[in-house]
Amino acid sequence: IVMIVTKFLVELKIGGATVILALALGGYLLMRTAKRFSRISTAYERSVQFDRWRRRAMPAEGGEAKQVETQTSRTAVYVRTAVVLSLLLLLFLPYPYDAGGSFDIYPSDRQVITTDVSGIVEEVNFVGSESVKKGVVIARIASTDLKSEINVINARIAEQEAVIKDLRARPKKEEVAVVERALDVARKREQFSRERVPRLERLYKDRTISFEEFDTARRDYEVDVDEVAKRAADLALVKVGTTPDKIAAENAKLDSLMQERATLNGKVDRTTLRMPFDGNILTLHLNERLNSVMDKGQPFATVEDTRSVTAEIHVPESDIGYVAIGAPIRAKPTAYFDREFVGKVQMLDRNVTTKPFGNVVKVIAVIDNPKGELKTGMTGYAKISGTTMPVWKAFSLELLRFFTVQVWSW
Repeated sequence: IVMIVTKFLVELKIGGATVILALALGGYLLMRTAKRFSRISTAYERSVQFDRWRRRAMPAEGGEAKQVETQTSRTAVYVRTAVVLSLLLLLFLPYPYDAGGSFDIYPSDRQVITTDVSGIVEEVNFVGSESVKKGVVIARIASTDLKSEINVINARIAEQEAVIKDLRARPKKEEVAVVERALDVARKREQFSRERVPRLERLYKDRTISFEEFDTARRDYEVDVDEVAKRAADLALVKVGTTPDKIAAENAKLDSLMQERATLNGKVDRTTLRMPFDGNILTLHLNERLNSVMDKGQPFATVEDTRSVTAEIHVPESDIGYVAIGAPIRAKPTAYFDREFVGKVQMLDRNVTTKPFGNVVKVIAVIDNPKGELKTGMTGYAKISGTTMPVWKAFSLELLRFFTVQVWSW
């Protein structure tokens, strides 16, 4: 009966009151059992005395029986007194009160490895469930098209750099010489045209040539004058060299090409799937993904770091006042019931979570796990070091809360 009731009270999560109620129930049942056995013993002794009386037994035997009964009664009194005094002394001994509750294990870091580049998986180096160091290549996606685009961009960048270099080298002596030579030719042609117009004008007045021939010569002279002005302007422009705005525009084109190349290089880098930290690969049968098509954003593998794990402890709302950040904890997972894992409280949830057995506050604790024994999802019970108080107070907190809160509210 005590075991059944105790198990029921433990499921209710009422803390130290479970022990008090279980002890009270056990004591009551033991007292009832002792009384029953005492009645049986008394009835048996009366039966024995009755048989002796019938057989006319000696009186001394009855006296001896009474003497034994008296001695037994005194011993029982001494034992009861010693037990009561011991219990009273125990009630005032210091007791380290630890808050606690059930916990769930989570990894300190977990990531899903994926990429924004779609393609064929051309290399897979792991099957799954291995421990892998940071930076190790897990798989690769084919990137032939991207590398071809990068080669084209590299050629265009080289071309643009040559253009900018040529612009910055201006004005060149050779260009100036060419333009000056063209200006000299234009001036000579203009001089010849200028001298030819008066001659044709006299011939036109003498009626030797037609007006069309004279007019054509005059127009050629005007064209040659314009050509001289154009060549002079070209010479002035060449001597000035390339303007800063022109160089800036060409530099902007070069920057655009380099940015495009950087984007493509980034995509090529993301076709190589690497381990982001020292940890374990959770996904199994990765080798079956070889030569398959991986879509953009499709998860390839899930990895986690369990060198240190976080334990999410469900501490009853009534005990959260005894929990402080940095407090040491002791955890016993169900899988390793004969061992204790130590850690420290990292943070307290700001919200209260409702459970079937009552309200709890989630306490996050960090536990070192160098051997990887604690797995994600493991459960158990954890104790958080709190304060020291007398035994009577530690095992009657629920009753104290009842009177100081519920009765007070009445």
